[in-house]
Amino acid sequence: MLKNYIELKVWQTSCRHCLDLNRITKNYPKEERYGRKTIANDLRSLSVADGSVCELAPRVLLSGDLHYVTTENLKDLNDDAAEVERMLKALIKS
Repeated sequence: MLKNYIELKVWQTSCRHCLDLNRITKNYPKEERYGRKTIANDLRSLSVADGSVCELAPRVLLSGDLHYVTTENLKDLNDDAAEVERMLKALIKS
């Protein structure tokens, strides 16, 4: 049984992929590296991330109702999600 997402092969492969992309694009001209770096694009990305956190809430609640996680784990999950949501909303505001 996996203890966390870091043990997932998809996560490990994604990390290697990101590292490879960073190595490859390191020497690209600046205008090629940051073509999508706009405030509107950043806000859209933050909004998508915020939506993803909100989508997890019912799944976390259901996990508790079905006794898949302990009460302590459920509290930790909810606290972490609330913290991420607060941070994302602060970034969106700023």
